[in-house]
Amino acid sequence: VFFTGGGVSVDSTRDSLLASSIRSKESLPSLADQEIEEITISAPTDTDDKETYVQNSFEGNEEVPLPNYLRDITTTLDEVKVLRGNGKYKRYHKRFKNLVDKTGAKYISRKKDDALVIKPAIGKTVVRGARFYPSDSEEKYDPASFIIDGGVESPDGQITWRRIRAGKLNMPSARVYQNEQPIDPERHPHDGTWFSNDEVYDLYRITFPKTKENGKDYEMRISEIELVGHRAARRLKESDFNVYDLITTIYFWRYEGSLTVPPCSENVQWRIFDRPIRISPRQQATLEWLIRAYRDPDTCQRATVGRPRRDGTGNVDVVRPTQAIKYDHLQVHCTSANY
Repeated sequence: VFFTGGGVSVDSTRDSLLASSIRSKESLPSLADQEIEEITISAPTDTDDKETYVQNSFEGNEEVPLPNYLRDITTTLDEVKVLRGNGKYKRYHKRFKNLVDKTGAKYISRKKDDALVIKPAIGKTVVRGARFYPSDSEEKYDPASFIIDGGVESPDGQITWRRIRAGKLNMPSARVYQNEQPIDPERHPHDGTWFSNDEVYDLYRITFPKTKENGKDYEMRISEIELVGHRAARRLKESDFNVYDLITTIYFWRYEGSLTVPPCSENVQWRIFDRPIRISPRQQATLEWLIRAYRDPDTCQRATVGRPRRDGTGNVDVVRPTQAIKYDHLQVHCTSANY
């Protein structure tokens, strides 16, 4: 099934076997097993969410190289909250999304005990690194240290936190300015950390205990956080799902065009439905993540056909510009009169 501009190419998949190339389970390189010292810490008593605090010690581990299957797993559809030092969540504000919207808009915190909680929309993940981007403010507001904890959420809502990584930051002097262009680690200054971790988590808690100034009046400013890792391996179950069940209406626009991805073959019949197909936020996040993270199967190099928009919505645009409708496109609107 090809998705483009709200349309789905049905004819091009009619005679093909759906998901014939889907692997039953992801095969990912494994790292050496580590001995983890587990220390239980008593949880606060005045908390809205029942949590079990567990700390893992990773002392002595060396930085690991970044494999090419690791990608930025954050999207604008992620759930972002601020957890206060007393264990209660701060009232939600749209500025929390500044941390994952790829626009460079800054987030300001004046409480060193406040933690940022990010729950990836793509589901359970394994994180092996993080990138932190400075804001357009003075360097004294840059974070100078960090703590990353991973959270496992049980069916009854309890969260078990485990220490993944803690350390110092050396944020660059160069600044990141809002809406200059979508955040990209190859173009924008940042500091990062890489570590060995094979544990699967539902959400992540990030704290910045110190700033460069580290004065009496704490104030930290940062523009973007990227968690780098991969989706947790899943075993896909066989299903008798019919792709044509996605069709919401028998009415559609039809025209002759071409594929939107290389080799852009001609003589493809496109059908765009009158009524859009509804997908969940998680499905949208997964689709956009797959587009951004695509790699050429022959070269293993990034070869994505789309990039996030600069408006902070997180929507992905395909690189190929919109093509003008030609007389030979045979544009037809099919309604009940055609049946």
